[in-house]
Order: sequence, then C-alpha cells, then structure tokens
Amino acid sequence: MLLPILAVGQTTVAIHFEWAGGRSNLLLVTVLAWNLVSRDVGGLLWAFVGGLSLDALSGGPLGASVLALLFVSFIGYIIGGHIWATHWVLPLMAVTLASLIYHLVYLCVLTISGWPVNWVTAITNTTLPSAALNFLLMIPVYPGMRWVAKRIYYPRVGI
Repeated sequence: MLLPILAVGQTTVAIHFEWAGGRSNLLLVTVLAWNLVSRDVGGLLWAFVGGLSLDALSGGPLGASVLALLFVSFIGYIIGGHIWATHWVLPLMAVTLASLIYHLVYLCVLTISGWPVNWVTAITNTTLPSAALNFLLMIPVYPGMRWVAKRIYYPRVGI
C-alpha cells in the first residue's frame, strides 16, 4: 500500500518541488534504500509494484518506470547488505549512481518507444539535478528504512 501512495504523492505533490529542472524521485529513493537494507529479494517486488504505479499515473510508455526501477533495484540488491551498514556515505553514493542509471534506462525506453529525446538536454537539465535532489532525499529515507528493517528482520546468530 505504501508504494502506490508514494507514486500518487510523487505525481501530484512532488512535481511542484523542482530544482534546476530536476525533481526528486521518492519512489526510487525508497525502493533503493529498502534494497540496500533488506536481506531478501522483496525489494524487486517493491520496484515492480512501484514502477507499475508510476507508469499508471504517467503519460510515458507503460513499463518504462518498471524497467528502470527493476534495473536499479537489482543492482541495489546485489551490492546491498552489510557493506552499506558500515558507512553512511555509501548509500548516498549509491543513490546518486542509481539516479543516473534510472534516468538513462528511462531515456533508452523512451527512445526505443519512438519518443523524441534530446539526450544532452535531458541529462544536463533533468538527470543531474534530479540526482542531486535524490542525494538529499536519501539522507532521511535511508535511516528510516534501516529502522524498519531492524524491526522486521531478527538478528542473525553466527556459529
């Protein structure tokens, strides 16, 4: 239920918060943060449901957000785990890189779907400012997702 609510909030409220042509992507940040702290592949389901919710509310091609979120989510799942808990800067670097990858995948889907895309303008005027905003958004979201994960997952006991 959280992901469709985030998608609605992103497409109705967050569009009014813009900086230098870019917008934060609360759904991307939340899904990535969950993939970095969770111990299972549930984050991929989060990406699928969140992407479908975004696609249903956008005017873009169906599946563009799903594909971009799944791609970023899978990368986050692979590199997530204990390494991200060691230093608070690593999730910030991850969300910056993930934002760039998300936008590149999305732009590829738009291009393949026949939408006119000016790559240089899209990257400089939308992707880079959006990555900066997502960087800032990860600061409160990541600790929140860590808090939730600690309450869901029992600590592991090693032998």
